[in-house]
Amino acid sequence: MSSLLEFFAYQATSPFLSWDLQLLLAKQFKVSIAEVEATALRCNILPLRYQKSLRNISIMERKDIFFSHVAVTGCGQLGGYIAEGLSRIGVGHLTLIDSGIIEEATLSQHPFIGPSWLGRNKVDAVANLTKEVNPAVTVTPVVQDVNLGNGCGLLAGTEVVVDALYSTNARLMVCNICEKLELPLINGLSLASLRTDKHCQAEHDATKMQQNDRKEDAYTTSPQSLTLLAENIIEATLDVLLRSG
Repeated sequence: MSSLLEFFAYQATSPFLSWDLQLLLAKQFKVSIAEVEATALRCNILPLRYQKSLRNISIMERKDIFFSHVAVTGCGQLGGYIAEGLSRIGVGHLTLIDSGIIEEATLSQHPFIGPSWLGRNKVDAVANLTKEVNPAVTVTPVVQDVNLGNGCGLLAGTEVVVDALYSTNARLMVCNICEKLELPLINGLSLASLRTDKHCQAEHDATKMQQNDRKEDAYTTSPQSLTLLAENIIEATLDVLLRSG
């Protein structure tokens, strides 16, 4: 057997790829888990973890999701939920952007992150979480804040940008950059910021945004409310990816 592609094309005996086989093939062919999954999907073989989702997401749509690239700006409480959910549904490449660190005073607000991460970068903690949830996801952690100087470089090449930021000024800046790059933006505070023509909607009501701009208070509601908000954002992201695929 000379290549991973030949294995899936001629040797595979099931339409599904188990986790044990993914590990075996990655070791045998000296490739990453991501490459094993990508090759399987190209041969219309579905990772077994997605079997039950076939009723809602076809294998062709699953390919679109896996070969997509989503940026999450802000890796705090909401951003952590979003990144975890996007990795769980199989988004193939996540760029996580945040310059902050895990602080003890806010530790309880970060989903699935414990005291061992105190003093370390938020993006590294969330990247570790996403890779634990789905090792086939490629994660690019960026320990920076998006600004006018680096924004185009950080977000270029992505297909959707998710805003999980707390600051009004930061959210408006991300919106302007997405408009410049003609990227769809999903706003954590207003899903109405997503336009059907895939571009960032520039008609933000700054007054309303400022009313919501209470730093941590903007998103620190009950875990149930945050989970629901994250689910809505993930659903909107998925909708954009499948419409643009």
